Amino acid sequence: MTANLYAWEPSLGLDPRSADFGERVDSYCDPNNSHPPTPTIHRFVLALLAKYPEKDVPDATAVWADGPLIGDASGGFINVAIIWSRFEEARPVFLANAVRFGLDAYDPQEDRLYQPPNYGRGGPLAWIRGRAWSFAAVAIGSLALGGERRLSRRELVFGQRDGSPARDPTPLPTLDPRPSTGA
Repeated sequence: MTANLYAWEPSLGLDPRSADFGERVDSYCDPNNSHPPTPTIHRFVLALLAKYPEKDVPDATAVWADGPLIGDASGGFINVAIIWSRFEEARPVFLANAVRFGLDAYDPQEDRLYQPPNYGRGGPLAWIRGRAWSFAAVAIGSLALGGERRLSRRELVFGQRDGSPARDPTPLPTLDPRPSTGA
């Protein structure tokens, strides 16, 4: 027996209270309508796998009901199946990582939506990390101009002149979405 949890990027506009929620979730779960995972979903999966690695041969310690986990992602959406006996242990890890990466999460067992605080895309850690990168880039740019240009308050807080978030330069490792052969 398994339980499912969903996570998605808020930009998808999914709302469990809307009449078309089930239909939209089904479209993301349809293998014929699959898209490569977004970088945020990719990092989310890596964080889950860091806590609970996938097993080539499922045993009593397995958490994920199917695999590979990245194969359950489609674009900015992921439907994760968890073995029922490990659900109460794995759910807090799933939800904490959803908040960490700025994702909305939904537990259909409880019909409950979990939304992160509004830190912008990528969650609070990415927001802080992005601000540090942006601030460093603006400070270096200011020094390159001879330090004559004074940084605006917006640049000090948000890092870029237009207030847009910085890009995370961390490269993503490759995850194979094909099911393992169990060999």
